[in-house]
Amino acid sequence: MAYAVEAQPIPFFFKEILHERLTGELQVKGNGFTKTLCFSEGKLVYATSTRFDEKILIILHLMGRISEEQYNLISGLQQYSDEEICAILLQNHYVSIKDLYYARVYQFRRIALSVFTIWKGQWDFDPGIHPPDSGENFFIPMAGIITEGSRKTAAGSLLSGKRLFQILKLREIPETASRFFTADETMFFQQLTTLPPLTCREIIARINIHPEIFWRKILALFLVDAIEFVEAPKESDPATDIEHLLALYGKVSDPSQAGLAIFGLSGNSTLEEVQESYTDLRKRVVPERFGSALAPEIKKIAETVTRKLDELHAVLAKKMEPTAEKPATKPSVDDSKLRARDLFLRGVELTEQRQHSDAIILFKQVIKLTPDDGDAYYMLGLCQSENEYIWHEAEINLKKAIELHSWDADPLYALGDLFRRQNRLVLAEKCFQKVREIALEHTGAHRALSELRRGKTQKKEKFGFLKKKIF
Repeated sequence: MAYAVEAQPIPFFFKEILHERLTGELQVKGNGFTKTLCFSEGKLVYATSTRFDEKILIILHLMGRISEEQYNLISGLQQYSDEEICAILLQNHYVSIKDLYYARVYQFRRIALSVFTIWKGQWDFDPGIHPPDSGENFFIPMAGIITEGSRKTAAGSLLSGKRLFQILKLREIPETASRFFTADETMFFQQLTTLPPLTCREIIARINIHPEIFWRKILALFLVDAIEFVEAPKESDPATDIEHLLALYGKVSDPSQAGLAIFGLSGNSTLEEVQESYTDLRKRVVPERFGSALAPEIKKIAETVTRKLDELHAVLAKKMEPTAEKPATKPSVDDSKLRARDLFLRGVELTEQRQHSDAIILFKQVIKLTPDDGDAYYMLGLCQSENEYIWHEAEINLKKAIELHSWDADPLYALGDLFRRQNRLVLAEKCFQKVREIALEHTGAHRALSELRRGKTQKKEKFGFLKKKIF
């Protein structure tokens, strides 16, 4: 059965060939050309093309394996098949068997890589056709072709669309594929592991990367099965989101606007209503939902609106708190502890639901009731770490948690992770080392230290990519 390239892009079928270890023949037909690729147990073993620039004679000339004079002598043999030309070249001692072997590998890979840039045509795969017996054993790993091909294609055309609003679920880069990724691509994957579950749109804005570069790296990871896409809760239309953001920006920038009016509330509103409106508004204007390297001005507006909402909420909460109902008598120590425990558990539940702003309020209440609760300081700092505008507060609270619970490795690890996000790598490394001293088998700290040290090594080996194998 033939498939249209536009509807079923060939790179996605390469993923199937790799992971299902398929054997058979793939034929690709386009405007004036036909390419045939043969596979055996998930590896490329043969390829041929009718395109002039993908013929073996041209390849040998480009690689410098035959001279200009030799090329001119045999250029009239283009009507012969590549196999026949190879036999003629060997008989006349124009090339060695070794030269021919590497030229064939280069040719097969070039033909396979070229399909990443084919946008119109048809392809068909026949599992019943076995590779031709060429007398040589060519077993070219598909993972290498996939990673290099992803760098050449307009990956956004393949992956964006609905996947822009899906959440990335990370696995591991398969060991068989890891050697084909560049240091930059590997660091990109490690950067993804430090992020909370986010949609692709939010990740692009969070790490401020050009969308096309993002999609190329994501395509390679997706095709080797290092990531998958998961449906996110239904979002509103991006255009509607931006319209709402700009309207709110106008309100928070207008000194004449009253605080409660910005939250859509009246003068007799309660603190709970303020909190509910603040949480809803903030979710809709969080900077990660907007902007990218292509549209940084939208992200900057979202950052301004978010900061203004945080400031306004803090003022209103402080102003309205004294008017809240207070118990007639001071609660007992036991009552305070029970209430603190209840608030703490609710805060943990909100944290698991990624409602960090709500959780922060509860953990602050816990600390008021039980000022020596190291767990509350830890959870407060952990939630504050998710908002870069209050990272300084997160650092203070995590350090307080470490002071109260010096035996606990988790606050230390969280502080190290915060330093790593801030690119304060020396401090991050010290934290992770201390975590290892407290909990020798702490896998998170072990992995973090390995990543930090690998990053240092990669900076030193500036031209290490020259040693990278081609196939």
